[in-house]
Amino acid sequence: MNKNSVKLGTRLSLAFAALVLLTIAVGGLALVQLSGMNTRTQDIAENWLPSIKMLGEMRTAANQLRRQEADHVLSVEAAEMAAIEGRMAEIQICLGGQAKGLRANDCHS
Repeated sequence: MNKNSVKLGTRLSLAFAALVLLTIAVGGLALVQLSGMNTRTQDIAENWLPSIKMLGEMRTAANQLRRQEADHVLSVEAAEMAAIEGRMAEIQICLGGQAKGLRANDCHS
């Protein structure tokens, strides 16, 4: 088949069909890639972010414990020391629960 023997309309139709097929192929590839991205996004949202949030809460509790320890070292009255020791015990319980993966609702005081 000679290039000149095929009518212009037929050549244009074939070129258009080829472009449509390429567009469909690119669209299919995009759907496959988006599906993989959705899977990775769900993994991050369901597995990684809750863990990161828990680590942030543990870090906050550890910082609160450090502040209470500093207050305890600086305090001179026995009653004040006892109150600080009570708060330190609460924070340690909260921190221990978080370390085990348990969520305590009163850990943000």
